[in-house]
Amino acid sequence: PILLQARLLLLDFCPQNLTNLAWALATLSVSDVPLLTAIASAAIIRIKDFGPQNLSNTAWSYSTLVVADLPLLSAISSSAVGRISE
Repeated sequence: PILLQARLLLLDFCPQNLTNLAWALATLSVSDVPLLTAIASAAIIRIKDFGPQNLSNTAWSYSTLVVADLPLLSAISSSAVGRISE
């Protein structure tokens, strides 16, 4: 029930909330693929608002859960490459 409720609210989440949710799932080893897919979709929409810590923690979360969401990973890497000079 709480995961379903979170899925319904994801579009209202800020980058920190999205990152925290992905991190919590990874820390607890909860691989809810529909929820992770929904988090990824919401994150891609807001990727330009993600800070370096959000980018790295989100990537860590998906890799820890062995969930290869290629559009999300591409968005994270594109955003990170664009910030290397910062």
